[in-house]
Amino acid sequence: MNAWVRGIGHEQTLIALLARPHINPELAAEIRDFLIAATHAGVYGSGWCYRTEIRETDEQALFVGWHHGAWVLESRCASHRRTTHMLVHPDHTNLGALRLVDEPPRSLTGEQFLHQLEQLDTNHQAATPMLPGGLTLTEGVHQLAGYTTLTPDAAHAVLSGVMNDNATPQLYAPGMVRDILEAGTTENLMETGLDFAAIGDYWDKYHGAPQLHLTDEEYAQLIPLELKEPYVRVADTLTNKFYDVPSVMDQYLVILIAMAHLFPRTDPRGLRSQTNCSG
Repeated sequence: MNAWVRGIGHEQTLIALLARPHINPELAAEIRDFLIAATHAGVYGSGWCYRTEIRETDEQALFVGWHHGAWVLESRCASHRRTTHMLVHPDHTNLGALRLVDEPPRSLTGEQFLHQLEQLDTNHQAATPMLPGGLTLTEGVHQLAGYTTLTPDAAHAVLSGVMNDNATPQLYAPGMVRDILEAGTTENLMETGLDFAAIGDYWDKYHGAPQLHLTDEEYAQLIPLELKEPYVRVADTLTNKFYDVPSVMDQYLVILIAMAHLFPRTDPRGLRSQTNCSG
């Protein structure tokens, strides 16, 4: 689905993505001007919102067009489940007839969106890389790495807008960077900054509460032990949602044993990795 369509009703997320300090300033200015024009045209900040409906059914996919006052963009069926992406509006859509995936509101009014778009230049022109809310990029990286299992390099990639080799294996899922930033957005992001505690809550829910934090160098040494078929990732061993799957447990144990050998005897992380091995 087109990213700009997905951004309708998710204006807070668009601000978070555009406010990253290492985004190409010329490209950022071009996108900002596009979003300003689209907002004046009634696309963004209008009450319309991109949402997803998931329904357990053997019925056929919906056609593109109006459905209960929502505009269906795409619909597909697989394994007795129909997934439909649509634009909804509280004043025009019969929301009670739909089974929309629950998600917190990320919308802004047109006035709020325009106000924050106009503040982007200040961040992009700062001599020191800055995040919304007056936080330096270095400070933000420290906070994000603390609330998640991301290493500093991966946290830097999320917040700066520039991917690096150490970040790629950790940010493996499509849309993962967007989801992380979206979890920390607020209505007044440019003034208040990202809510890192909320990002931590998101991480705990979808990935598990962090039990171990690795340096970039440590993580890089463990990457060769990952498998793609079936998926066995270092990240899966770092939270309380350890995947106790018999078919891949041997490979997880290989990672955990190698991890334990990375830590000096005085490092308490060594004891935690050994606990995961025995648990």
